[in-house]
Amino acid sequence: RYIEDLKHVERAMPKAEGRTVAEATRSLRTVRFAAGQRVVRQGEIGDEFYIVVRGALDIVHEDDAGKLHVVRTIGEGDSFGEIALLADVPRTATVVAKAESEVLVMDRGTFRRIVDSNPEAVQDIYARAAERLKELRDS
Repeated sequence: RYIEDLKHVERAMPKAEGRTVAEATRSLRTVRFAAGQRVVRQGEIGDEFYIVVRGALDIVHEDDAGKLHVVRTIGEGDSFGEIALLADVPRTATVVAKAESEVLVMDRGTFRRIVDSNPEAVQDIYARAAERLKELRDS
């Protein structure tokens, strides 16, 4: 299981330093969600980063008028939760399992250790967060 988890983390954070990723992978936990189950809710405090191992999850944003928009659907190899951790802000979207799904969960400290392991990793994750914020604004 460790090798499989390591591959998922390396795909989600390709610019991070290898030894740091290998060590941090041991602290991840696996969580399964049934279709329709909420993983995170927009507006709540975010202390974890998620990597999708299998399944499909909808990223849903509630606009100022209270209307819900499915921003996109993510699947194996995708990740979410970095915006709350990088900017220390509440969750910017709700994530709901569209199908039975399995994710790796990384706590804030482990996430920071991996991201901070290489300047390129920092740039990569901030660029990804900026793209996602743009998606939310455009939805």
